[in-house]
Amino acid sequence: MVVDAGTDLARRGPGFDEAFRTRGFFYWLTRGCGELFTNLTTLVRTDERSDRQMRRDSRAISVACRSIARNFFDPPLRDLLDGIDYTTVADLGCGSGDRIIMLAERRPAIRAIGVDIAPGALAVAGEAIRDANLTDRITLLRDDVLNMSPRPEYADAELVTCFLMGHDFWPRDNCVKTLQKLRETFPNARNLLLGDTCRSVGVEGPDLPMFTVGFETVHAIMDQYLPTLDEWYSVIDESGWHLADQRLIELPAFSFIFHLTPA
Repeated sequence: MVVDAGTDLARRGPGFDEAFRTRGFFYWLTRGCGELFTNLTTLVRTDERSDRQMRRDSRAISVACRSIARNFFDPPLRDLLDGIDYTTVADLGCGSGDRIIMLAERRPAIRAIGVDIAPGALAVAGEAIRDANLTDRITLLRDDVLNMSPRPEYADAELVTCFLMGHDFWPRDNCVKTLQKLRETFPNARNLLLGDTCRSVGVEGPDLPMFTVGFETVHAIMDQYLPTLDEWYSVIDESGWHLADQRLIELPAFSFIFHLTPA
């Protein structure tokens, strides 16, 4: 912001628009993972780790992911949705509920299911769904996306979406099993839209975005494997899916959306 001399007025500076557009990344790092970074010097010593020190703020991460999705993932997502027919959609890792609300508002006749394991995220989603007057069309369920089983609510879903949590499926063998399990859990799903951020490759020094450094540091400290884009490609066929389409997203990170169909 720039403050005009002699007045109490502030106006946008030359970097304001870009900073505002990317604010979700900053919030993810500082509020969502702030406690983890505060304890970073202890966490690098695995013998001194504790559950308390490894905590992240699930509510703040949901809010951050809402901003990131709106500005970077939603435009290519809408483009892919235009070619898909569905009457029921299940959104895995629904977070703030922003995406499931967008899906419901785009097609007034559909029903939607939001799934998340974090109570904080479900609370944020519930508030947003009530504010949007969509409680009659959107159902929220607490479930573990990494260990799902068929249940009546999932049986009719023809479209499954999953954004910004695909790296939780890894390492590789787990990812294959999780993607296979999704076909069993959602027997009528004909389309899976999977969007995520992967590990950077071939970029170093000043060309490496700050968020990428922070994102990869957080997951390294948490002992959570981040696959590269090529590693993602390597599991699709083996897990019983076919890559029907994709969008590679230019971000302060390395991201994609896959449109998968049953092989």
